[in-house]
Amino acid sequence: MLRNGQMEKFVCISKKKEKIVIDNDVIAVIEIMDEIIEHEETKWRKKLFMGIRKGYKDISIIMNSPMERTKYYEEKKGFIDKIYQCCIYKGLVEYEDILKTEVG
Repeated sequence: MLRNGQMEKFVCISKKKEKIVIDNDVIAVIEIMDEIIEHEETKWRKKLFMGIRKGYKDISIIMNSPMERTKYYEEKKGFIDKIYQCCIYKGLVEYEDILKTEVG
């Protein structure tokens, strides 16, 4: 849920305004992200994941992190993959969506 009990948000994606509805699935994914961050033991990784969670731009996170750009994108991909795996475990992903996922 957003501030003041708001359940939808308008964001700009590729210069196009999109409405995002905050439903139970979105809240479940946010909770998964928070659990992953909470269980991360490495401080710099925890800070990196928190920046991604808060929606900071990649370049901003890279500039404030002790890593190269390629390492950042590896860590970000690992974080996203872990979120996806947790979503599968919790039944938030349909079988057809898993089949559509690229291999490799």
